[in-house]
Amino acid sequence: MTVRVRAVPPARGRMPRQCGTCRFYQPSPVVGRGWCTHPVLRGPNLRPLVDADSLACDRGLYDFWEPAPDRGRLRWAGFPLPAALLRLALVVVPAVAVILFGLYLELTSAPRPAAPATPEPTVVIPTPTPEFYRGWLAVANTGGLGVYVRADPAADAQRIRAWPERTRLEALGEEVEAGGRRWVRVRDPAGNIGWVPAEYVEQVGP
Repeated sequence: MTVRVRAVPPARGRMPRQCGTCRFYQPSPVVGRGWCTHPVLRGPNLRPLVDADSLACDRGLYDFWEPAPDRGRLRWAGFPLPAALLRLALVVVPAVAVILFGLYLELTSAPRPAAPATPEPTVVIPTPTPEFYRGWLAVANTGGLGVYVRADPAADAQRIRAWPERTRLEALGEEVEAGGRRWVRVRDPAGNIGWVPAEYVEQVGP
């Protein structure tokens, strides 16, 4: 089957006579270049690359250029707009992908601040001493203020009762060291059992 194509003599018009505006021009991924698919000038399996702004079929007096059917379509940078958008996407999409991948690597590799450690509650563990108070004690060395009998051997422990100086307390034979001071376990005149600082009592006779 023979295809007859009439050669078109050069003529003036709005569309420039170049490969990029020819109906047999197919854009390629290479910017500014495309394939010539003219059935007469090229064989069925031949598609040479040509420059979009050249006229590869120019034969002097005649050329085989025919206007592309998208004469009324928008064009950008000398190419039909769809082809121009394709070329723009081929450049922009990989660049954006590389930037996003770099940001992802930066965020995932950045050291995360360590969570502040939760302080453990301070537990006062009474430390027994080798000497124990036994017998009777009297409140002393308080400057006349007296002393509190507390539920536990700690300065912030619950107050059971306050006793003035010279009050007799019964030592129950236990002495511990806690909070930087010594504490003595006693029974007060009201029968309450608790702890008093050792520096605020002194031994007395029966």
